[in-house]
Order: sequence, then C-alpha cells, then structure tokens
Amino acid sequence: MSKTMGDYIKELLKAQNKTQSALAACLGVKRQAMTYKFSKNQWSLDDLKRTAEFFGVKLSDLIAGSGEK
Repeated sequence: MSKTMGDYIKELLKAQNKTQSALAACLGVKRQAMTYKFSKNQWSLDDLKRTAEFFGVKLSDLIAGSGEK
C-alpha cells in the first residue's frame, strides 16, 4: 500500500528534525492549515514545489518518495 503525501512529508520532517510549523511558515499558511493538508491530503502543486525546496529535494523525488501517482 502506498503512503500518502502527508505521511511521506511527516517522515521527512522527522528525518530532517524540522517542524510542521516551520513548513507552514515556508508555505505561507497558518499551522491550522497544515493540519488540514495532512488530514485531507490536500497538497497543491505550489505546495509541493515549496515543500521540495524546504527539504532540499527535487519535486520529482518528493512525489516519487510518497508512492502516489
């Protein structure tokens, strides 16, 4: 079974010792909006591009790492 994008991003946060609050700041949203993104797995392309930059990875690697298609 594939993990969701939110699950993969949580793994990256833990691996890089970063917080959801820091990611929220990078995306320009409130912490509560991050909770929604994770719970509903709602990530726009812009969100994913900024998240990839936040983690220092390529967008394609971020998408591939989640296993989502």
